[in-house]
Amino acid sequence: MRTALSLAALLLACSLAAAPSYPLHGTVVSIRQIDRDTSVTETYTGQVTTLHSKDWIYRLETADHFYELRSTKEAEFAVGDALDFRVQHNRVFVKAAPGKKERKFDSVGEGAKPAKKSP
Repeated sequence: MRTALSLAALLLACSLAAAPSYPLHGTVVSIRQIDRDTSVTETYTGQVTTLHSKDWIYRLETADHFYELRSTKEAEFAVGDALDFRVQHNRVFVKAAPGKKERKFDSVGEGAKPAKKSP
């Protein structure tokens, strides 16, 4: 009995340490740049400072769904790039090339792809 429990615990630990899977496959269909202003208030003085930053929004489309990913880095991907990814809560994890770390993005939009209009 004790051996069976130890074996079950070992199998569970190995499965948790396994490499993540990327069940979703999509294509980058558009890239747009946005300007973002963030106001920060100093704790003691009450002075408000506005920080300016630029973000890039990548739109990924699968067969029936779309995802919009926000990045603070320019030119992560190009239009037409095929990506393998997974979604976890409000984050999208994109599979990287062998030997590199996966990329994590904030999901800022998601939904069903609009139906194509017939002529």
